[in-house]
Amino acid sequence: DEVNHLKSEKEIYEKKQSEEISKMNNDNQLLKQQLKFNSKIIKFAIMKKIKKKMIPIINCYKPNQIQHPNSILICFVHHPN
Repeated sequence: DEVNHLKSEKEIYEKKQSEEISKMNNDNQLLKQQLKFNSKIIKFAIMKKIKKKMIPIINCYKPNQIQHPNSILICFVHHPN
């Protein structure tokens, strides 16, 4: 009878653990989405501010650009996730 009791406790523990892992995965997914959204907003705000001040922008991914002394080098990294 004690063996059955221990098996039952083990199953309950494993189920709880699985639920907690699932919740953490969901939370992580939400945080990733929020981070992605916020980084887009920040990128937009930076570009808007730079364009408003009419500062020449140099894209670090385009070689051989004419550089202005007041230009700003912009490199936004795209993360696939």
